[in-house]
Amino acid sequence: MANLVSDQEIKNLLEKDLLELIGGADLPPQKKQELYAKMAETVQNRVIARIYDQLSEEEGQELDKLIDSGDKNQVDEFLKNKNLDITSLLTQEAIIYKAEMVNLFKATPDPDNP
Repeated sequence: MANLVSDQEIKNLLEKDLLELIGGADLPPQKKQELYAKMAETVQNRVIARIYDQLSEEEGQELDKLIDSGDKNQVDEFLKNKNLDITSLLTQEAIIYKAEMVNLFKATPDPDNP
């Protein structure tokens, strides 16, 4: 089966900074920090959605109570008992988000070069 994406493209996607990939490497540091914060929030929200999608309504309510209690250890233990690997989910969602953003920017015409 033919590769849909070259090995070099995959390597670039995984190794390069997202802002570098989408042409934002020269942004001012303050703007970069704002964008990184928004990106992190998006990835975190996606992970949360995936977690709740894998839980029953009752389990979701139980998780809500644990989160509200503020006991991170109990939350971690609950997720572990449900076989939910947060690190893996974060990694997956970060890579998916990065790929989506790169593809979005590739598809967006450059106003300086029509």
